[in-house]
Amino acid sequence: MKKVFLLTISLLFANQMSVDGDLTVSGNIQSQTIDSLLQVIQDIQSQLSNFQSGNKLETRFYELPRIEFSNGYQNEIDISSITGHDLDYGILKIVNVKDFNINNGDYTTIYLFNTVINQNGNTSSAEHNIQIYSNGDVKLNGGAQTHISFKKGQYNFMEIGGSGASGWVDLVLSVTAQFPDTRSQK
Repeated sequence: MKKVFLLTISLLFANQMSVDGDLTVSGNIQSQTIDSLLQVIQDIQSQLSNFQSGNKLETRFYELPRIEFSNGYQNEIDISSITGHDLDYGILKIVNVKDFNINNGDYTTIYLFNTVINQNGNTSSAEHNIQIYSNGDVKLNGGAQTHISFKKGQYNFMEIGGSGASGWVDLVLSVTAQFPDTRSQK
């Protein structure tokens, strides 16, 4: 009789078992399925972390050396020499005119241009400009963009001119881009 009882009990436990209500288990649960799922979750979290940190846009600020100008000043903006990085693309903006002096004339306009050659071979450009006045005012030109975008190999330049003015200006530019590392700017 004992053998029949043990045989019946073992058959019961060999099949699936369900529990209604709370189940308390002490000790470790051994399951390859749970362990492999935990490993998959950890791998996905690591991949997400790498993906998120690799595509981060950052804005850095750069004070340019004093620019001396006379009417018609034009100079290429070398993004890599300003930032110390060979950036693929980004956004460039004049964020501050620290100081300036206009020797003759009432005002001058500072333009940032980007020049793009489209698929038809035509050249187009966009500009961001501000005006500085001999009375000390600094104004964003009405209707102008607040920034220009740039990409590697594209011609970007600064032009200063207006009313025959000459003088100097100290500018701060912001560059928003995907920088190759998170160390502080040079």
